[in-house]
Amino acid sequence: MHRLSLDLGLKTHLVPPQAGFDLNQADWTVPSHNDAGDPFDLGVVVDFGYRIPTHVTDAYDCINVHPSLLPRHRGASPLQTSILSGDQETGYNNTTI
Repeated sequence: MHRLSLDLGLKTHLVPPQAGFDLNQADWTVPSHNDAGDPFDLGVVVDFGYRIPTHVTDAYDCINVHPSLLPRHRGASPLQTSILSGDQETGYNNTTI
C-alpha cells in the first residue's frame, strides 16, 4: 500500500516499526504535516496488528482495509487463516475507524 501511495504521488507517514513493541501507545505522535509540509487529511490502516490509540484515530478520518470477509477471520492473520481453513473464496472489508 505504501509503494502504491508513493507511485500515485500521495504523501505518506509510516508508524515506526517498533510502535507495537517498544513504544508506549501514549507516546505515539500524530503528524499534522508530512516532510514536505503538506497536511494529512486521511488515515489508512492496512496490515496493522496493534491497537491504535484513540488520540491517533481522533486526529483524522481513518479507514481500515481488512483482507477477509468479516466476521469470519477477525484478527491479525486473516490471510493465513483463510488459507489454513481451506477457504475457496475470500475478499476484503473497508471499515471506518
